[in-house]
Amino acid sequence: MAAPDCTGRKERSAFGTAFFLSAFGYEVLFFCMTLRVYDISRKAIDVGVFTAITILPKLVSPVCGAIVDGMGAKRTLLSAALLTALLSTGLPLIDGLGSLYALWFLLSILFMIQGNARTVLMTQVTDSGSGYIGGNALAFSLLNAARLAAPLCAGLLSRSLGTGGLTLMAAVGYSACAASTACLVLGRQSPRQENGSVVATLMEGFSRIRISRELRLLVGLSAIRNFFLGFMPSLLVVLVTGRLGRTSADYGIALTAAAFGSLGGSLAGPMITRLVRQRLVFGFGLGLHFLSFALLGLVKSYAAVVTLLVAGSFALYVAAVVVHAQRDGVTELAIRGRVYGSNTTLQAIPSLLSMLMAGALADRFGVAPVFLVSGLMALAVMAAVAVGIAFRGQDLGPTHLS
Repeated sequence: MAAPDCTGRKERSAFGTAFFLSAFGYEVLFFCMTLRVYDISRKAIDVGVFTAITILPKLVSPVCGAIVDGMGAKRTLLSAALLTALLSTGLPLIDGLGSLYALWFLLSILFMIQGNARTVLMTQVTDSGSGYIGGNALAFSLLNAARLAAPLCAGLLSRSLGTGGLTLMAAVGYSACAASTACLVLGRQSPRQENGSVVATLMEGFSRIRISRELRLLVGLSAIRNFFLGFMPSLLVVLVTGRLGRTSADYGIALTAAAFGSLGGSLAGPMITRLVRQRLVFGFGLGLHFLSFALLGLVKSYAAVVTLLVAGSFALYVAAVVVHAQRDGVTELAIRGRVYGSNTTLQAIPSLLSMLMAGALADRFGVAPVFLVSGLMALAVMAAVAVGIAFRGQDLGPTHLS
């Protein structure tokens, strides 16, 4: 008798706890290490190098996916969380930037592995009968809750605990994440793969994306978003503090407001998809997201900027719930780790290009035109893709954006 697709409440609670603690631990460590790097060097460029090191493992994400598929998502998350807890305790003991960068790079690889394993675990814990909408909504809600809670807790405790104490707190969180993961009893385990060449194994995720029309479309639309708007985290501070002349505290409030919008979109996504066809939810969600960020280049009121950030983030995560659910539905469990890892690599490239190009353009033309033109171009390209699909009369099928 086949195991049911939906596990019990105990397993879902254990998964939710492990997911939250894993995401929370990363946000706390990133917060404290950003402060520590700046305290050591007092140079913004060194903080930029630190951020780039965090992104670099995304370029080899298929390796992480192969590890998840080979070991199984549960064992991978448990092992990676324990290793992260152990290695992170060494961060406060290092004074040199070179050694700190090296250890952070190793930790960033473990962060990447955990993120991949969490997503695969979600597809095993959630009910596939709902099209993975509920599972993805839960995952995004937990992720955004961690992004809200971690900076708040770290900010309140930083003076009393210092970066060393915060790092220890994150290590305890990762240990608890491993314990929660160990409590999971999964009804559906990842099938073990037959041994093949290493290159073939790593390329299988890319191959699956290449041959699947649904995955190609989803990956392509995500790449459009990341190419045109991937610069947003790095240039939003310039928009708020430079163009509007607001303080760093105002910038923090704007980020918090955006996170609340993201959390709201994650929670509202399943309800909206029950009322509106997923294709419309996806299209209007992305469209509103692009339009909101284009309008950031026109408004000069701080309140208007915060409102647009909330609206744009809400719309993005409503669409993201649909996109990720469709991705999970058309990807076989046996290769999900490699497909997700390959997608991460494919999205990292346009994101890095966006950051580099937008920064140079903002220095030359100003940050407002960059937001306006990029948002409008993203909207135009998405519309062109939709028109192209309609013109060719392609049927996306019942499993894709039904």
